[in-house]
Amino acid sequence: MKDNILKDVYLGEEYAYLRPYICRGNPYDAKVFLTGINPATPIYPKQVSLDRYIEMVKDYELFMDFYLKSRKKQNKSEVSRTRMGINSLVDWIENECNTGVVETDIFTYPTKNVKELLSIDKQILNKSIEKFWQVLLEFQPDTVILYGSLTVDVLKKLLKDKNKQVEYFCKNEDGIEDIERIFPLARFNIDSKNINVIACRHLMYYGKNGKSFENLRQNIKKSLEKDKEMER
Repeated sequence: MKDNILKDVYLGEEYAYLRPYICRGNPYDAKVFLTGINPATPIYPKQVSLDRYIEMVKDYELFMDFYLKSRKKQNKSEVSRTRMGINSLVDWIENECNTGVVETDIFTYPTKNVKELLSIDKQILNKSIEKFWQVLLEFQPDTVILYGSLTVDVLKKLLKDKNKQVEYFCKNEDGIEDIERIFPLARFNIDSKNINVIACRHLMYYGKNGKSFENLRQNIKKSLEKDKEMER
């Protein structure tokens, strides 16, 4: 892995570290990006050294152990509703589609909530979104899953800012529930590689079994099957 993905996650003592991604296995082998708006559990330099933090980002179990203990110290439930949904969907993708998943966010700067995110200094936000773009270029997944309508809107703007030619398969007025039924939401290229984009409601609604997300799961299967066909 290129060191520059992790080398500038430190922004200063008063700022949380950027979280570029976490992944249970080798991110280069993962065909799927699971992408939210931003991480919700900030980790600060006063909590852990930079070297230790980088080690944690590279080691999923180490990161999750710190995450669980950190939430416990704050008298929160060990696992948030969103984290439960992420874990459940990642389990399903690994088991049903036989591929790893890179968990990432368009804004890689963590805040306790979206309201706090929108109040963050623009320079920090720009650095955090550039970090996501760097991760996307580095690992080049076959499929990007966006959860939450804000994530969809911000990715559209990012692709426009990067002058990417994007083919959209939905109408502008479609809500997130409608978009969840569409395959794909969009398609664009990185280094001549086709990337399918699909989207769904926020994963806080996924729960332990994701029964109401069957459209999304079928779209994930379709996306990865299409990629197999193109490889033949």
